Amino acid sequence: MKQYLLLFLIALISISMNGQGEESSKIKWGVFFSPGVSHLQVKSKNGSGNLFDFSHDPYDLKIAYSIGGVMNLQFNHTWGMEIGVQYSNRGFQETNEDPTYGDYLGNDNVYETNDPSISSVTIKQNYNYLELPFRFTLTAGKGNLCFITGLGITPGILIAPREVGIIEYEEGDTERNTSRIEDIRSFSLTPTISLGLEYHLNNNQMIRLEPNLGYSILSLTDSDVSGSYLLTGGLRAGFYF
Repeated sequence: MKQYLLLFLIALISISMNGQGEESSKIKWGVFFSPGVSHLQVKSKNGSGNLFDFSHDPYDLKIAYSIGGVMNLQFNHTWGMEIGVQYSNRGFQETNEDPTYGDYLGNDNVYETNDPSISSVTIKQNYNYLELPFRFTLTAGKGNLCFITGLGITPGILIAPREVGIIEYEEGDTERNTSRIEDIRSFSLTPTISLGLEYHLNNNQMIRLEPNLGYSILSLTDSDVSGSYLLTGGLRAGFYF
């Protein structure tokens, strides 16, 4: 996989250098950072929809982010295309504020006593991906400030799935355990959509601010009963030159 990514980057550099002459305004490099949140949705495979209604959803929002670089090819004032490389962190968490005997504590441990010394348990699952974002963009407006919307697809490879168990005790102490997550799908495919603003600093530099949404269409786990899917939302801030 690393060899393919290296070849991909070399190809991007070659295309960009070839377009830097008389068409330099059509090809730009960009760097971006997109902080946000992610949430796990568990759906039944028998067609009955979500296994949990929103008011009783056991999963909490988790902080998520993506950071990377892209090559932007502008076909004309309206239509453009982006392709690049990014590192993303997504996942979910759940908090048990009244743990009892048999409850999960993280790192394959369970609550094996009724000792009330544990006040709460938070389980965080972190999925780190190396991804190749691809999207088409539509720009509308005149002058330096324009509206921009994007629609794309982002394939990715899971590189470091980790689970963190945080145990808080009545006395105020905190115990933190980290372990690797097994049996998680190693490939992801996430359609994305965004809508925001584009501001041109000059003929060669611009800034884009875009609220965005992404939804994984491949289940995290291979189950005959249910599928687990990540919904991610954030604000993507990009600088292009």
